[in-house]
Amino acid sequence: MKTIPISDLRKNIREIYDDVYSNDQNYIISRNGNEDVVIISKDMYLKLLGDNSEEKLIEEIKQKKTSDTTERRLARIEAYMVKISEIMENK
Repeated sequence: MKTIPISDLRKNIREIYDDVYSNDQNYIISRNGNEDVVIISKDMYLKLLGDNSEEKLIEEIKQKKTSDTTERRLARIEAYMVKISEIMENK
């Protein structure tokens, strides 16, 4: 997963799109020091909606990240995944 500023996203949207689509690359988009947006492929998105996707994603992130900001990111991701689960349960 790559982290890029929003200005790079604006300048390189086509290349980033191709990288996500063709290479399954994921991006975290930062703006004003906040990393609140993730760009993933549709296939990855659908996998995340599958069985046990929340636990798998959280475990994968825990294994790959070790910095202090990881805990904040994990908390945001966990909250986001709970919201997705609630939305999916209400459909």
